[in-house]
Amino acid sequence: KAAMALYSQAREREPRLRDWADLAQARLRLELGDGSAMTNLIAPAWSRSDGITPGGLPVSLLASAGVEAVPPSQRSRYEPLVQATLRELRNGRWWFQFEERRFYDAELRRLLEMTGSKPAQDDPRLAQWQAVEKLARHSPPRGGAAPAGIVDGDAEFLLLWSTAPQPSGAWLGAAIPRDKVATLLGAALAPISVGLSFPVAVRQTNGLVVWRSGPATSHWVTNSSLSSVSGWQLAFGPREPHDAAGLRPFLWYGLTLLAVMVLGVGLAFTTSAVRHEVELATLQSEFLAAVTHEFKSPITSIRLLMERLTSGRLRTPAAADEYYDAINRETDRLERLVNRVLESQKIQSGEKRFTFASCSVGGLVESTVWKLQPQAQSKNIGFDVDIDADVPDVPLNKTSIENALDNLVDNAIKYSPVNSRIAVRVQRRDGYVCVEVRDQGIGIDPEDVPRIFDRFYRGRRGDQENVTGTGLGLALVKATADGHRGSVEVSSIPGSGTRFCLRLPLERS
Repeated sequence: KAAMALYSQAREREPRLRDWADLAQARLRLELGDGSAMTNLIAPAWSRSDGITPGGLPVSLLASAGVEAVPPSQRSRYEPLVQATLRELRNGRWWFQFEERRFYDAELRRLLEMTGSKPAQDDPRLAQWQAVEKLARHSPPRGGAAPAGIVDGDAEFLLLWSTAPQPSGAWLGAAIPRDKVATLLGAALAPISVGLSFPVAVRQTNGLVVWRSGPATSHWVTNSSLSSVSGWQLAFGPREPHDAAGLRPFLWYGLTLLAVMVLGVGLAFTTSAVRHEVELATLQSEFLAAVTHEFKSPITSIRLLMERLTSGRLRTPAAADEYYDAINRETDRLERLVNRVLESQKIQSGEKRFTFASCSVGGLVESTVWKLQPQAQSKNIGFDVDIDADVPDVPLNKTSIENALDNLVDNAIKYSPVNSRIAVRVQRRDGYVCVEVRDQGIGIDPEDVPRIFDRFYRGRRGDQENVTGTGLGLALVKATADGHRGSVEVSSIPGSGTRFCLRLPLERS
């Protein structure tokens, strides 16, 4: 019990250790005689886990190593897990240095043989991994510097680095094989070199030719360093005697065209990067302003209510009870805002995990309407709730669906005028349970509909009507629907209202 408690503490304190703690607890249960724990230990889903051990090792490798701890008669049950882990390793799911990757590849092949499976073939890409790693070490990123053209033995690549490190401090890069680079260079330079009586080549400063036009030559008359790729040159071979008079114009035309191409590509990349940064900065600014306003409103209400309670000016206990109820409602509202931001961060970082249990969708809808009733009453908005009698319980993640329903009904209230009504209907249709929320509000412009489920995006009608929001609610609804193998649909008539339909499958596939 003490060990179980320690693993539970580790699971709660560090999100990336959760899968490791779950795996360790399953092993403890198996050692204590719980045979059902074996099903968890051999699950192929471990191969898709991004969790790590306290030492930084992927949990999937630790789970696969469990084949050595079971009797030979049970080792065959580990085969799907070990196969999947080997496949994910070779597809680059986890970053390792070459020697580590080769070691774990060999270990997984050994474990696979222990399960009784036929021996796995060597990974033919390991040699390329080794060459790329050596190439990256010899040519580290230098911010916005030109990409490096490097040839390492028999493995030849053009190495491209991103112009800036990622938020995590890591750099992104790509290694393009030499034959692919030669094809690209040929497509760009071959039209220029047609008709020239002298060969043109792109080569490294050490003399190794990456691409050339015309016959091979060991003597190059002119070399010009390429500013667009460090370590590369544009080389020109000797001209033929009969074309001596026409060489210079073609040479200048070629250099001019090449310079224009390089400037054009650089300008396009720069324009795209600047536009992206401006859009991102604008979204972040709008998001921070919206979040500040959304959080400030319930906090201000709670402060005013508390000042009245502590001032001693209340005449009856009933008045105090009303203030306590109001504080409780504002606290619930603040909690929903915090959960919305945290949920968005989990989904964005890939840490969101859905656990499913059978639950009544109709009951969740009634709970949501009851919870948001005070907010609707402040605008004299009424609800029409219609739940079909034949709607069965469905497997779902209760917390996520509650949040999604809160977002849909909360939006309907915010964007509806006073003295209007909101219709909420739950029905069974074509293998799905459909929750429909229809309001009589300001509606959504047709050009905003395709982006309404994007994070931080808010329709222009909301700004025009001075309705605040973070732009996260509908993005969370869409992520929740996708996580349940369902969908969310929207239809709207500007000025006449909006209809959202959340579809949840009756059975888990």
